[in-house]
Amino acid sequence: MRMRSLCSTGIVALALLASRVAAQPASMSGDSLYSGWATKAAAGLSLNQSSFNQAWQGDEVGTVSWIATVEGSADRWLFPRGIWKNRLLLQFGQTHQQDAERAAWQSPLKSSDKILFRSIVLFKWWSFLDPFVAFDVDSQFFTEVEPLRLWWTPTVLTESVGLARYFVNTPRTSVLTRLGFAFKERIDRFGTFDSVTLARDTDITTEGGLEWYTSSRLATAEDRTVFTSELRLFKAVDTSQEDPLKRNYWASADVDWQNKLTNKIYKFISFDLFWQILYDKQINRVGQFKQTLGAGVTWQLI
Repeated sequence: MRMRSLCSTGIVALALLASRVAAQPASMSGDSLYSGWATKAAAGLSLNQSSFNQAWQGDEVGTVSWIATVEGSADRWLFPRGIWKNRLLLQFGQTHQQDAERAAWQSPLKSSDKILFRSIVLFKWWSFLDPFVAFDVDSQFFTEVEPLRLWWTPTVLTESVGLARYFVNTPRTSVLTRLGFAFKERIDRFGTFDSVTLARDTDITTEGGLEWYTSSRLATAEDRTVFTSELRLFKAVDTSQEDPLKRNYWASADVDWQNKLTNKIYKFISFDLFWQILYDKQINRVGQFKQTLGAGVTWQLI
């Protein structure tokens, strides 16, 4: 409750200050005033396939891998000194594989599952720093522990308030860093198992602390090559977790670094390279690494 009260107080204070300067013209640092929503959306599909018949001499098996991606953004000026920026990434993929005899196909396995939503309101009051409030969602479509499949789990909600600065903000290049107080809610529907009802209770843990977040985007002409990066460091100072076993390592700093490089070789054909470094002692005391490389087609929806 103390963490929620502190964050709520900061948000209210920013809103009150915004109402005092809303009628004043904005001093721009890369963002130009415009009316209505500025939206972008793109979809992509990458596919890899191999197949062998039963007469093939060797131990290879056929595979089919696919990853579907939808990315979008929607920005709007709320008032002359306040801009609202939103980003959404949906990604899901599966790998289908033949059995050892190449007589049938096994049940598909997930190769990618990601839901990311980033929303921030920047108050452009000063030329050097911009106060902000932000709301982020990190989740996935489902988690399956046989025979149970639960949707939208695990999910991490992050609400933050603080100061931000654009080091670069042009149509092709942007680097935004922000520092502030945040509280993070981890929602895990595969929580405590009840042996009586044979059900699992949802486990919700709230942590409050300091967060440093930097997002970057570098692009060439016509977005032929685009590199995006997102680095998040979170240091908890308080937690609602009471279980002594689960409280281990809660005060350790969490690091999440995600990068994506997209290169279009034709109007609709592109190569994507994604890699992520994740360090969270509450999940694993060893750093985690993920990398995917694929080629596919991309459609510009908006």
